Amino acid sequence: MAYNMTNITFFYIFLSSFLISLVMTPPMSHLAIRIGGIDKPDDRKVHSYETPRLGGIALFCAFLFSVLFFIDIDRQIKSFLAGAIVIFLTGLVDDLSCLSPRNKLIGQIVASCVSVISGGLFITTLGNPLGLGQVDLGVMGVPFTLFVVVGVINAINLIDGLDGLAGGVSAVACLAFGVLAWKTGNSNLLALVVALVGAIFGFLRYNTYPARIFMGDSGSLFLGYCMAFFSVILLKGSHGSISPVAPLIILGVPIFDTLVVMCRRKLTGKRVSSPDKTHIHHRLMDLGFGHRFSVLMIYGWAYLLAVSALLLQGTRDSIQMLTLVLFCAGLYAFLTWLNASNKIQNINLLQNNSSLRLSNTYRSIVTRSRVLLVIMKYLLMLVLSLVVIVKPYYESAIAFAGGALLIAISLLLIIGSRWSNSILQYVIYLSGLLGIFIIENYGYQSQVYGFNLVWISHLLFASLFSAVVIKTVLRQRAVHLMNSKFEYLILFVVLAIPLFPANFIEDFHLMSVAAKSAIMFVAYKLILMRQVRKNRKILAATFFALLALVIRYLLHQ
Repeated sequence: MAYNMTNITFFYIFLSSFLISLVMTPPMSHLAIRIGGIDKPDDRKVHSYETPRLGGIALFCAFLFSVLFFIDIDRQIKSFLAGAIVIFLTGLVDDLSCLSPRNKLIGQIVASCVSVISGGLFITTLGNPLGLGQVDLGVMGVPFTLFVVVGVINAINLIDGLDGLAGGVSAVACLAFGVLAWKTGNSNLLALVVALVGAIFGFLRYNTYPARIFMGDSGSLFLGYCMAFFSVILLKGSHGSISPVAPLIILGVPIFDTLVVMCRRKLTGKRVSSPDKTHIHHRLMDLGFGHRFSVLMIYGWAYLLAVSALLLQGTRDSIQMLTLVLFCAGLYAFLTWLNASNKIQNINLLQNNSSLRLSNTYRSIVTRSRVLLVIMKYLLMLVLSLVVIVKPYYESAIAFAGGALLIAISLLLIIGSRWSNSILQYVIYLSGLLGIFIIENYGYQSQVYGFNLVWISHLLFASLFSAVVIKTVLRQRAVHLMNSKFEYLILFVVLAIPLFPANFIEDFHLMSVAAKSAIMFVAYKLILMRQVRKNRKILAATFFALLALVIRYLLHQ
């Protein structure tokens, strides 16, 4: 099905879809105003002003162009794109003329049938989710796949209730699908995922709170269609190496939300398709969480499930299913407890003199978020400690670089002037980068209590990423992360890595090094915003990690 693509091709796919989406989205606002594609406030919606809702056009066109231009179109991809066009047009008609639920469902079924029947994209087995034996679908594979696809389409459509929510949740799911596609060598699926992520990122520039444009049903139905068939393509291309439960975990948040809402409607005697304000984002808003914070919480849950799906690969299907069930049960219990205890007060952002003023409760949460800096500090110290465990099989150039950084830190601590403080911060950045490089390239040969050092590093950086995102959003520090030429140079180097020769990138695991370096850079920036010398634990951990690196190398010779 797939042909080999170089990393530079994936970079161009992402860049083209991102730029097209970024450039096309503003004109869609003007088009929506001219032709009547406007989302008007009502009792079921959380926004209070009319907003254009044709952003899905930019999203779809950016994705389609990148796919047609860069990807080898085989039978499955052709069928997938044909169905995508049908689902996009269904959503677009609904955005302009408000289709009935019945006609919208017909459009979803037709789009799904195009891909399932003509492309052969259907599920043949459910694995062993209950631990009672393999569940093979046989002749029920096609109807079951149609049912699942339509369900996922509606799940993403229904969660599209807050600014940036559906796009962000889909982007998180895409990142997990992309990692699994890369692990299984499914380059066509990886290219589709990269194209969609680029389109989503470009669109979120205008769709995050307060949104200037909505994606509308043309966008949300298209995203749901992609999430559903990415799951099917992943399972078919993995030849049994990926558990059928994995896509269920990755899409756990929207699926859980849809199932709970529909069960509640059924129990209260309402039609399953009747609109209301009982979705997970509505409940968070009703509990007093603000718009931004509600979206952030759901992002966090989606990210946690995506990481869980990746870490659980290779375990039994029943264990993965149990993990999903426990997560959903815990989430439901948490929301129920919040609703019953009524301990969350008003955390909404208030408008006052054209500026956002935080309520007292929100201020309290922001103040308590200082503990995240402590968590980030100890996570970074743990990462640096992994360098000490790595077996000293690295090249002499690495040991020399570590020695040079060690000498630089010692001299800068002795000098103690204002200009040396900034240079010391840069040396700490470089020391962290060196540590990541060593772990990624030499950590596979080392283990801690039977666990591979690289996978421990993955877990630490997943936790660090979560803490960094929450802290950045709560404290609104994003604008302070890039304020020097050196930091822009770091950003440029990270973005330029895909331009390196493919063999060079693969030999030194540079994509993973770049991703972790970016997370570490932001974490360091948040921690070291004040005087670097006051963070003695970070300085000590960096110093002793470099010292151990050099000494172990010399003893090994």
